[in-house]
Amino acid sequence: MIKVQKHSKAILLIMILGLIAILAMYYKENFASSANNQVLVANVDTKCNGDFNHSGRVDIVDFAFFAYNYNKQIDCALDITGDDCQLTLNDFSVFAKDLYGKEAVCVETSGGSSGAGGGSSSSGSGSSGSGGSSQEQNNNTVVDDEDGAIYLDNQLSTNCTSNNYSRSNRNCTGSDGNAYSTFDQAVSNLSSGGLLVIRDGIYRQNTFVFGPAGGGFNTRTIIRGASGERAILTRSDDLPPAVSIYDYVRVEGLWMGGSWDKVGDGGLMNVGNYGGPQIGTGKEIVNNTIFGYKTGINIGTSRFITIQGNRLIHNGNGAYDHGMYISGGGTTASNHIIVDNNVVVDGEGYGIHEYHRPVTSIITRNFVANHSAGGIVVDDQEALVANNFAWKMTPGVQFQDEQFVFINNILGPESPMWNFSRTNITIDTNVFFPHSDRSNQQTTYGVNDIRLNDSDITSTLGITESIIDTNLQNIDQAFYQSVQNIYSNSSIDTYFDALEIAPAGASALVDGGINWLDFTNSIDIGPQVSGNFDEGILWKLFREQGLIDKNEDRTAHAPAPSISNVSSQVTSSTATITWNTNESTDASVLYGTTQLYGYFAYDNTGSTNHSITLTNLNACTTYNFRARSRDVDYLITASEPLTFTTSCN
Repeated sequence: MIKVQKHSKAILLIMILGLIAILAMYYKENFASSANNQVLVANVDTKCNGDFNHSGRVDIVDFAFFAYNYNKQIDCALDITGDDCQLTLNDFSVFAKDLYGKEAVCVETSGGSSGAGGGSSSSGSGSSGSGGSSQEQNNNTVVDDEDGAIYLDNQLSTNCTSNNYSRSNRNCTGSDGNAYSTFDQAVSNLSSGGLLVIRDGIYRQNTFVFGPAGGGFNTRTIIRGASGERAILTRSDDLPPAVSIYDYVRVEGLWMGGSWDKVGDGGLMNVGNYGGPQIGTGKEIVNNTIFGYKTGINIGTSRFITIQGNRLIHNGNGAYDHGMYISGGGTTASNHIIVDNNVVVDGEGYGIHEYHRPVTSIITRNFVANHSAGGIVVDDQEALVANNFAWKMTPGVQFQDEQFVFINNILGPESPMWNFSRTNITIDTNVFFPHSDRSNQQTTYGVNDIRLNDSDITSTLGITESIIDTNLQNIDQAFYQSVQNIYSNSSIDTYFDALEIAPAGASALVDGGINWLDFTNSIDIGPQVSGNFDEGILWKLFREQGLIDKNEDRTAHAPAPSISNVSSQVTSSTATITWNTNESTDASVLYGTTQLYGYFAYDNTGSTNHSITLTNLNACTTYNFRARSRDVDYLITASEPLTFTTSCN
């Protein structure tokens, strides 16, 4: 009898191992290599024992995941028995007997889980020393430059901590750096000023904290989605997660959100003074897709913040929560806020709501449509509000304060301007479509106003009314779907692309607009192809409109630095750029083969005499460049656009 019992156990063990092998192959073929794989990663806030993909039930997919990761090092939060950060026969016994086929039981955890192996830090995109210059990609242009990056990849079965991550295979068989399977593990191994690249997939946890803080304006910590991929940050229940950002951190190219959470249980995008002093500084949110928040982006007490190139959908609630809210910050005023080139659509409240008197803002090239309370509210002293496009909302724009410039904006059909008798406002060369020029609150239309009819929409905008409305409806419907469906829907980008506003040569905007962008015939409105402008350029243009910089106490700031004597000396592969400033500043150069540049080099050493050498240039090539300087009070300016041509070999 004893021999028979041992033999039976051996057969049973072989059968179990055979089943595990079959299911491992099933998982590998159907999930591990699929671009649309389900999310099989740990959630640092919630542990659902055995329910690896947080579907609500322990099912065959979880069984297959178990088999695929059998006897491998895994995220400890996925270990069923919690004894060794592995899935072993002990775990299988509990999984098969107590968990499989049942509703998931989830518990809140106290924080992030630790993965197998420690991680080594990677410095990423450039901290500079006490002197000399450093070159890297321009933060305002996404290029496939991931030297020194670490990675977040939820397809990993184990962390890659020996610089052995493979970008192409998405496993630990390469030499592309370190990689981690959970967000908290990745950021805990990210150095100040480093680069974290998040790979395609859905990442689920209740709170995402973007850090550590960067070293300064030229050495920001960068956390971005991999170029050409879709990484979505959400919660396990499909609600939008809470997001907070440390100082001098850039968040770029990510999708963040969930099902529209109008009561706020899903948190909000918090861009205030998180993890820092009284006022948050130097944060950038660029080229992200943000959806489903009670308030899409909430800018608390902040300074030198850039919100640029984002898409905001299904954000806001009622009349008092908005797609984007920019708070003045009380006695300590928010200041130097850039809100540029964003698409804010299909929400409640106002699209962009600036209130409680922040100072020194740039609100430019934004497209706002289908928000229930209206388009843009300006309650600011010293603001440039230009080249925005409000579509079919009442009001299209509302003025709440004084001392700002309102030029080159389009108020589309049914989008009136409400002025409330404010003074010291420059209102010049704005376009009014039918029913956008009449309101009992409106007292002036400014000067050089352009009155058009519905029949002028196509010739003025280069797009038909029907195309705008149809694609806004398509976007609205797409974001009512589950996060999994949003992740899989490749049509979403085409809906946004179809909203491109391309004024024809005969457009009143091109022929009659105020060319404050200082590019020839470039009067850009709303979603368009010109891309994101550098902050130094935007602040230079802001001051050229007669606007002034103000401090946190709302008093006038000392003038920004001035740049003079810019020159260049070239070889076939290098260019040395020199210039002077009237006060001690840092130094940086934007450069590239177009006026969107694409790269910058910098030197953080304070001086009035500056010299930066650009290397690895192409011979016989014309480059565009600008010199930039920032003083100790963080005010930045840029030179006029210039060019140099490298010598030919």
